[in-house]
Amino acid sequence: MDTFEYPFFNNSLKITHSAKGVIEIQWQKRKAKATELKSPRSKKVAATLDQFLAGKTDATGLTIDWENLQGTPFQKKVWMKMAKIPFGKTKSYGAIAKELKKPGAARAVGTACGANPVLLAIPCHRVVGSAGLGGFSGGGLLVKRRLLALEGHEQYI
Repeated sequence: MDTFEYPFFNNSLKITHSAKGVIEIQWQKRKAKATELKSPRSKKVAATLDQFLAGKTDATGLTIDWENLQGTPFQKKVWMKMAKIPFGKTKSYGAIAKELKKPGAARAVGTACGANPVLLAIPCHRVVGSAGLGGFSGGGLLVKRRLLALEGHEQYI
């Protein structure tokens, strides 16, 4: 396992990865500490995030170590659905619930979004409410708006 901090919108992300892929990308409410990227995998993850924040690639291109993600079976199903939302697209909590054949589970989908262990790689910022933006545990609504704007969603600014 390797862990490092990555500068992200005046704060930082704590990133942990195994040899198989990322297992944690979590919001840290502080500026990133200077971290020397020792492993080639850490350098690749940081480079992918650099490209994503420059609008040149999609962070969902990061390899995820699905076996080592911590979550319930339902959460993992939601995360797998979210991971398939393409760059520049959004989907509602209700739509994901329907895809999972649980049409009344929009709130449970929202709870699973909030428990997403790998922000950006599993793009929970692309999941919105049917009547608005919804929430975002990865830094709040300002960060969600900035990420959606980066992907061309001006209506959420």
